[in-house]
Amino acid sequence: LIFPCSPKASNLGRRYRPDGSIPQAAGLLAISIGLSKLYCDDNTQLSVGITLSDMLYLWARDGFNETHDWPR
Repeated sequence: LIFPCSPKASNLGRRYRPDGSIPQAAGLLAISIGLSKLYCDDNTQLSVGITLSDMLYLWARDGFNETHDWPR
């Protein structure tokens, strides 16, 4: 099955450059480092990481353009 994501969202990891030109990629790095600091057990880290990846994928596929009208 192929589920196309927003091109902007799908390029986050692939187009990361050290000069920081894709600022969202820093969030992916933060998630990765946070997982390794929070979980010492590799299997637990992998399980939680897969869940987070699934959540990010679903956001990219279905919720990328969703907005909220939160109080300012």
